[in-house]
Amino acid sequence: MKRRVIVLAGALSTACGDDAAGSYPPNAPLDGSYSLTFEKVELADSAPFDSEMQSPGRSLLVSFRESGEKTQALLSAPTGGSYALEASTLHPSDVTLDGIEGISLGAGTLSEARSETWTRVVLGRRSDGSLDGTFRAVGRHTVLVLPSYMDQRDVVGSGRVTPDIEAPEVEFFASAPVLPWAGFALRFSEPVSKADLEAVSIELPDGSGTSSLAEAALDQIDLLFDSVRAASFELPEDQSWAERGGTLSLDFTSVHDLVGLPVSNPVHSLALGDVGPARPAYDMESLSGLLLGGPAAQPTPRSDGEALCEGAGCAELGCSASISGLLDVGNASTLTTRHRARGLIHRVPELFTNAPAAMLSLRRRGGGWYSQLLTLAPAADGAIGEAWHEDTIAIPAGTTNEVGFTLSTECSSASTLTWIVDRIGVGN
Repeated sequence: MKRRVIVLAGALSTACGDDAAGSYPPNAPLDGSYSLTFEKVELADSAPFDSEMQSPGRSLLVSFRESGEKTQALLSAPTGGSYALEASTLHPSDVTLDGIEGISLGAGTLSEARSETWTRVVLGRRSDGSLDGTFRAVGRHTVLVLPSYMDQRDVVGSGRVTPDIEAPEVEFFASAPVLPWAGFALRFSEPVSKADLEAVSIELPDGSGTSSLAEAALDQIDLLFDSVRAASFELPEDQSWAERGGTLSLDFTSVHDLVGLPVSNPVHSLALGDVGPARPAYDMESLSGLLLGGPAAQPTPRSDGEALCEGAGCAELGCSASISGLLDVGNASTLTTRHRARGLIHRVPELFTNAPAAMLSLRRRGGGWYSQLLTLAPAADGAIGEAWHEDTIAIPAGTTNEVGFTLSTECSSASTLTWIVDRIGVGN
């Protein structure tokens, strides 16, 4: 859910040639941000290769700042990382961003992806030292097709350099609604001012006041320009997570990128999940008090008369479903789940098995996180064990008895699967 921005050290330099000491002013100001839009990408060699290049029409962003005798550069991809680079001098004929170790542009699905990963970007300069509006790049094109195919080829690219006129956008990563114990994460399409972001206030629901993003866990990666790409925020823990409800309101109107452009989508409201009071266990006879996501519900009676539940009720979760609730764990150090699964999975020989998965994630108020994959009863190859099975899960330490949980399921498109959950909790 949360995507961290990565910084790798690099070098800012040029390949100058024999006229390095010629008429090009080596220290012409480069302050500002520029969009690098790819127009052409091709293989570095003539070997046959049948794959569509992904970078044409897409852009990277580079920002320059003068700092004493040094020029600093920050290279960013809208959906990828940011890389900070600096050097004591700039050579005159071009500006080379080197040692990036990969910044990617691409697209794909769960089973197939294509991308170009760029490791060297060179911006051309005019005789007066200013950028000439062109760039070239070196990298690798990657094709990944599950279950077992991957190919990579060296590529070269080129395109145009224009002043940055694109306003940043903010994207949220959170459950819908936001779980009180999970909070949310956000990421901007390009670096924004750290001071601007810290000044943003979050209006909490039910008249409980406001909280500042200064209290969030900022991914302070782009430190050269005192900027950030991402942050994660957790609700204050001075009150119970139960029956919170309402909405979280955020306004990023005052947040700007490195050239002063404001966020293009500044106003947001996030629904806050309303979960029932904490209890020692959920026996699933009723799903009241739980938050349901995706195809999660109590099972409907089957026409063949098969009893899916062991007791008076159970929860049935399809692929990409979830149930969330609050537990009062008392002094217990572990809890148990009782579950089984019905359906078939698609098994691929050799490297991959597209097996289904169910993950139980726990967060203790005043404490930490813990997650564990649930296991299934043994079964013949190609089928799911349909016998009931119990797992014992460690409860994270904390200062209160309140533990939020989410049980979420995932499976490949080749699987037909239903998880049946009879119980989650402490005690018998």
